[in-house]
Amino acid sequence: MISDLTCVILAGGLGKRLRSVIKDIPKPMALVKGRPFLEYLLLQVKPFGIKDVVLCVGYKSEIIEQHFGDGKALGMSIRYSREKELLGTAGALAKAKDMIISEPFMVLNGDSFCEVDFSKLIGSHLEHVALATIVSPWVSEPSQSASIIFDKGLEIKSFSEKQGNNEPGYINGGIYVLSKKIFDYIPSGKPCSIEYEVLPMLTGKKIYAFPASGLFIDIGNPSDLERAQKVLNINS
Repeated sequence: MISDLTCVILAGGLGKRLRSVIKDIPKPMALVKGRPFLEYLLLQVKPFGIKDVVLCVGYKSEIIEQHFGDGKALGMSIRYSREKELLGTAGALAKAKDMIISEPFMVLNGDSFCEVDFSKLIGSHLEHVALATIVSPWVSEPSQSASIIFDKGLEIKSFSEKQGNNEPGYINGGIYVLSKKIFDYIPSGKPCSIEYEVLPMLTGKKIYAFPASGLFIDIGNPSDLERAQKVLNINS
């Protein structure tokens, strides 16, 4: 099942907060130990047999396309969904809808890494017959990310926006397994966010958490990108 999965990676962001350390390249192409961050994501999913990849690209997309091409050098098949204007995470996903072959399919944010067993993730999604399954890493440090509240059966009950407090908890790790029914809830052709607009309105509609306790890193600002240089390895 997992070898037939389409993996969509959202790689179209501007990366404004990183402009002081990277210039004129897309955020997912920021170098970590000499490799683009995006390459770590591709090499993370590849050992699980995932080879069909759709990259949602926008800002400076030619840099990504020139580097990865059709994916053959990595033993994968890479196709590109190109944004002419910023559509947000959900809008970019909706634009790539017709390129998604599998049911369900997987989505990764192109600017975060979360250590996870993708086989178990897919198994959990299928077991729950879920509309959406969200990888939910536990973080002990303050975070601006939305915390996720779920019950003993892992069904998500609410998203609670953190305000930089010191309370640990589960957050959205930027990895999703989604049924194609998700497109019924995404407006087509206009900017929309998965994190803040689509998923919160789906509570009670069979969306589940997949708790994770391994490495999680988001390269959204210079300090986090610097941390990635220290903790991220090609075999992470």
